[in-house]
Amino acid sequence: MNAATRRVLAVVSCLAIAAVCGLRGAVAESVRIPFALPGATAAAITLEAAVYRPASGTRFPLAVVNHGDPGPSHPDERRAMHPAYDVLRTWLVDHGYAVIVPMRRGFGSSDGDVAEDSGSCHNPDYVASGLAGADDIEAALAYMRRQPFVDSNRIVLVGHSSGGFGSLAEASRRPQGVVAVVSFAGGRGQVGPGDVCSPDKLVAAMGAFGTTTRVPTLWIYSENDQYFSPAFARQMFAAFAAGSPQAEFYGAPPYDSSGHTLVNHAGTGWESVVDAFLKKVVPGP
Repeated sequence: MNAATRRVLAVVSCLAIAAVCGLRGAVAESVRIPFALPGATAAAITLEAAVYRPASGTRFPLAVVNHGDPGPSHPDERRAMHPAYDVLRTWLVDHGYAVIVPMRRGFGSSDGDVAEDSGSCHNPDYVASGLAGADDIEAALAYMRRQPFVDSNRIVLVGHSSGGFGSLAEASRRPQGVVAVVSFAGGRGQVGPGDVCSPDKLVAAMGAFGTTTRVPTLWIYSENDQYFSPAFARQMFAAFAAGSPQAEFYGAPPYDSSGHTLVNHAGTGWESVVDAFLKKVVPGP
């Protein structure tokens, strides 16, 4: 995709975003995040992202909203994705947060190839996968720390599914300014309802990330998540919390046919839980 095409798409996307956000009194824009490939000294590619913030005020705490992944067997779906999570990001803006929704490498119109596929289902490397996703999240953090409307000492990572997993991986590296993580249905490796590749390795990866995470984390799973059952979700949580005792777990009530996408729906109970958690762990200005 050439630069001119990117500019046109950015303008069209920005207008579409603004049309939605303007109804809620928010400022919205499409941006390209510089990303340096591993081993490079300068940015070689860019990542697609959308930024939202309240219309009034000067410096806001930041929420980085990290998306899920339809999986390696759906490359076209990966490229069809664009910044979304409208319910979540609107809720965050309404609660005084600046929000960025970045698309990681290989998703949407972000450059590059997907870097976080876990490998063989029989022997996945979930730690490497999570840290690859964390590299993209760190690029979004670096970009937003430079924005004058962001309080870079009050950053929350918020992720869904593989984005929740990547958020936990990023937190394990103790990034500057990150004070908390909210993970909705966090995990990866799901190949079908109740079927996760090498689940013991996923639990072990969560345990590894927990050993170096020092900020509070909130884990939210619906009781009818079709990919991560309540018992398995608690297994992952227990492994992580063994090294990071500030972790909290919330078992959300069942939602529709599968609660895996609970985060995309308003009025399903997560709002009050997240609100109480953020008020407790995010320091005042």
